[in-house]
Amino acid sequence: MEVSVDSKAVTKALIKVQKDLEKTVNLSLKDSSKKVVSQAKTRHRFKSQTGNLVRSTKAEIKKMVAEYSIDTKKANYGGYIHDGFKGWSPDPYLLKSIEDNESKIAKELEEAMYKSFKKAGF
Repeated sequence: MEVSVDSKAVTKALIKVQKDLEKTVNLSLKDSSKKVVSQAKTRHRFKSQTGNLVRSTKAEIKKMVAEYSIDTKKANYGGYIHDGFKGWSPDPYLLKSIEDNESKIAKELEEAMYKSFKKAGF
C-alpha cells in the first residue's frame, strides 16, 4: 500500500486554519464571557447598594484569552468582597461563575476549532 501526501495542500490548509482560528475562537470566547459575566452579576451574595461592584465585573478578550476582572477603579472594595478580608467572608461570585461555565466554554471552544479545521478542508 502506498500513501502520498500533498505537503503543499496541507501547508495551505494549515495557513487557512491559522487565519480563521483566532477569529473563530475570539468570537466564541466573547460569547461565553458574556454569559459568565452576566451570571456573576446576578448570582452573588453581597447586597448591592450602588451597583458599582456589579458594573465593574467585566471580561476582555485578547488573542484567544478571556480575562475576567473586577475594575477596582469603579469599585475599589471589589477584591475585599470577592476574596474576603479580616472577618469578611469571601463571595467569589466571579470565580464561581467561571467554574460553573467551564465545561460549556470548553465545548464551545472545541466546536469553534472544529469549524475552523473543517472550513480549511481537514
